[in-house]
Amino acid sequence: MMTKPTVLFMFAGRCLALDNHPEFRTEIREKLVSGEADMDDLIWLCSNHLVIPVLFLKFRKHGLLDVFPDEYVEQLKAIYEMNRDRNLKILKQIDEISIPLNQENISRVYLKGTGNLLDNLYADVGERMIGDIDFLVAEKDFEKAARILMNQGYLTPLQIDGADILSPDHHHFPGLTKKDAPACVEIHRIPVGKKYSKQFTAGMVFSEAKPVAGKTNVFVPSDKHKFILNFIHSRLSDSGHRHWKSSLRDFYDGYLLSEKVNRDEVLNVVEEKTKARVFFYLIDRTFKPNENETYIDDVQVKRYIRIYDWWQEHPKLYNAYFGIIDFFSLIFGAYLGKLIKSVYSKSYRQYIWIRLKNPKWYKEHFLLVKNKFF
Repeated sequence: MMTKPTVLFMFAGRCLALDNHPEFRTEIREKLVSGEADMDDLIWLCSNHLVIPVLFLKFRKHGLLDVFPDEYVEQLKAIYEMNRDRNLKILKQIDEISIPLNQENISRVYLKGTGNLLDNLYADVGERMIGDIDFLVAEKDFEKAARILMNQGYLTPLQIDGADILSPDHHHFPGLTKKDAPACVEIHRIPVGKKYSKQFTAGMVFSEAKPVAGKTNVFVPSDKHKFILNFIHSRLSDSGHRHWKSSLRDFYDGYLLSEKVNRDEVLNVVEEKTKARVFFYLIDRTFKPNENETYIDDVQVKRYIRIYDWWQEHPKLYNAYFGIIDFFSLIFGAYLGKLIKSVYSKSYRQYIWIRLKNPKWYKEHFLLVKNKFF
């Protein structure tokens, strides 16, 4: 039986919130056993949203794995174990890149998933699926840090040496990869995209950064700043709010962090306060629906949620509509926009010229468009 998307999403939230709400256990078991909640749909959703390891850990801890067939349990366990092994390798990679960076006394603030992992936000090292290693450095150390890692064998995707490969608007150095290293490294000079860099600056992050015990020059943002970064990255920069979309992994990070922060202090910092209220509301509704829902009386939030829920219940229409929006945004925003800027900006002309000369750039962007739209 197919479970409605919004109902399924909130059911998955209950599953991930079991540690704080063990009272959800009986309801979860009953719905999965009866078929009211389809287990295949649940696993499909958690897989697409990169939270399979969390699901496995919560069900194992709370004695719910027996609701799944044995082959499902084995697959969930294998995914968790592979992710745990990868995260341990990522932690080792962080220690390895620290050696040459510490020799130059370059302090780093680790962001997003790696920052949360270093700060022990998760109950288990294998809980969070991590893409890249993101860290923030002072502007004076930005290019220097990149060159240090390139001297250690790290390469940019285009394998071009030099800062001119950076877009003038880019907030981090192109991802650096190394053979046999588990994760790509992204070195940030500002914590968020340029559009939001005035309201959330590198100086703010460094001013409240917490040192990681046992490591030299390694820091993580304060819990408040980790939450703000999660909000800006997932809801603003990635257009989560504007496109009425949701990432259960980002919501789960937001849920864990929201338990540690004062919400009024967050709202005092961010400029898009209504969007932040929506984010708080969605977190509350997803992970703790039996409690008083935050900002339920906010008219703007209620209006947004009505539209959000409508789109979730019409996934085919959603994918078609926003597929067209994303395609034209790529053509007219990313490509044409940069060409227009190159008319009056020397740095943009250099940026475009370097890419147009490199065959790897064409291949990368052809694959990007193919995978996203076809």
